[in-house]
Amino acid sequence: MDIQDLFFFIGVCDNGFENTCKLYGIEFSEGICILSRLSHCVNFEIFKSRDGAVFDKITESGSIFLHTARRIADDILCCTLHAHDIHNKDFVVIRVNALDAKHFVLPCLAELTSNKLPRECLNLLTYDDYSENMALNSHVLFKPMNMFDKIFFEKRWTVFMSQGLYASEEYMGSMYKLPTSTRELSMHSIIGYGDSFNRDLHRLLNWHISERYGLSFLDPSVMVSSQSVLMNAVEFGLGIGPLRNYCNHGTCQELVRVLPNLNGPVVTIDFGVRKMVPDDVKQLVVDIEDLMLDFVRRMGLKVMTADTLS
Repeated sequence: MDIQDLFFFIGVCDNGFENTCKLYGIEFSEGICILSRLSHCVNFEIFKSRDGAVFDKITESGSIFLHTARRIADDILCCTLHAHDIHNKDFVVIRVNALDAKHFVLPCLAELTSNKLPRECLNLLTYDDYSENMALNSHVLFKPMNMFDKIFFEKRWTVFMSQGLYASEEYMGSMYKLPTSTRELSMHSIIGYGDSFNRDLHRLLNWHISERYGLSFLDPSVMVSSQSVLMNAVEFGLGIGPLRNYCNHGTCQELVRVLPNLNGPVVTIDFGVRKMVPDDVKQLVVDIEDLMLDFVRRMGLKVMTADTLS
């Protein structure tokens, strides 16, 4: 039995099928497969269904199984997280990619230190791709939450970040003509995001050379494989690249927005707190959340809290 299937089943019982699919970010067809797989595993029908459609009405056997499932899920959650806490005693582990660590987490931790709030040791996991084992080492995350994350973490709020094209003042000053249309971008050095294990991330960061935005005629002159390096490449004057619109906040070098009417896809970043946080670091986790929420709001970014999300 897959633990993710079990938690999904409990979510359907608590929040309904459609809401749980939306919460986990999966298609209805995938949700139906999960429940069908679980029914096959326990060898009885859990929900009443007809022609492949899943309804919120649980069967009598499913209702009995729900009580057992909750107990199993709680025991697994408690034991798993406790086992990881043994190796991270007195640490608060924050899971975030390097770019967001630089612009959000580190400034907040600096503010936490300057305010002399009580704190323990801190550890940042800064990777674009995470293993499940790394996920369980975290107390706080600041990243798009996936289905596995939602088993162990409670989403507190989501911040929305719009994207645009940027270049350094040095690069723009060296060019004979500044682009006034997307077609003129072909005369410039274009920075692209290289291959990644995460194909969705690869497409998201290469929006500026995609068919959807009418810019598929662009060929990148520089390719990088890190979000942080992508931003550094723009800062060092290597060309025009896609960045989030907050990029000029708190940076030592002001970047130039190229074709300001051209907007890329909106990136959503979730702030989540582990469902079971050890007592000795609970206050620090609360302090970090309060500081980060205040910080993103001061940056003028759109934030949806748990109340709004529900």
